[in-house]
Amino acid sequence: MRCSYEEQLFHDIDQFREHMWRLDIDPLQLSRGRLELGFSTLAFEDLALSRLDSNRKVGDRLHMDPSWLLLVVQLTPQRWGALVAPAESLTVIAPDAEYRNSVPDGFRCVEAAIRLDLADELGLGRLSQLKGAEAIIPISAAAARSAEHRANQLLGVSATNRLAVIDGETAVALRDGCLDFLYFLRGLAFSTTRGRAITASSQGKHRFTLVEDALQMIETAPVEQQPSVEVLAATLNTTRRTLLNAFHETLGTSPSRYILARRLNGVQRDLHRGKSHTVTDAALDNGFEHFGRFAYHYRTLFGEIPSTTLKRASMIRRDVLG
Repeated sequence: MRCSYEEQLFHDIDQFREHMWRLDIDPLQLSRGRLELGFSTLAFEDLALSRLDSNRKVGDRLHMDPSWLLLVVQLTPQRWGALVAPAESLTVIAPDAEYRNSVPDGFRCVEAAIRLDLADELGLGRLSQLKGAEAIIPISAAAARSAEHRANQLLGVSATNRLAVIDGETAVALRDGCLDFLYFLRGLAFSTTRGRAITASSQGKHRFTLVEDALQMIETAPVEQQPSVEVLAATLNTTRRTLLNAFHETLGTSPSRYILARRLNGVQRDLHRGKSHTVTDAALDNGFEHFGRFAYHYRTLFGEIPSTTLKRASMIRRDVLG
């Protein structure tokens, strides 16, 4: 038996995207300051246990692998579509599910990804049918602390090697520990004493729908023709104030700041992937023409100048190739 262990601290959100287990995500850093996104995972062929924490607000669009089930122990709140999973809850992400989700500054969670055949074997397959509010299951504070402690014990397999392949008796013991953890989550999910189900108000659903429709307009518009708040509100047949309130409630930012963050994340992504060989090219490709203003906004959002991002990305690519 063999498994892999990885522990990383990401400063580029796009670099984190490449390491997510069985998830297709399109993440954006939304709050200002240098990103410190910690990610640890222990992965077998049919299951993976992960720990995630972020010091900055992040929003993304997520699509779950159709052959896998994801269980998220929420240690801090997280928005999943129109619903907010509170701290001390267990969120079920069904196979092939799609969400717009966002996490706050200081976010923490523990995740278990399980291939469907193993989920059925462990009695967790029924959870894949849960949708909407039913997929957010309140648990006790003690249960959340216990889940975090159990995960930390399993993920503390290496104090020095951040990337490792583990086999033999150690891998067997770790898999047994992960299976015990899944049985523990099964007990939480099917407990008859669990808390009241999460519900979404009609107002909350309406505000999320407004934001979802606005984001569709933003994402389909050319970078040089991004819609203003007034255009968004008029097209969606709502008021400017209502749209601003909906954005602040759902994403914690305004439409204009979201658009700016999206374009800046595009620059960072292009620099990280080597799509643009110079900062100027990346800025122009993402609709920035005033370079002094661009550099200020980039440093404000990411806590570093764009040339630093380019240099780090170049070093990472050299290490990978080399």
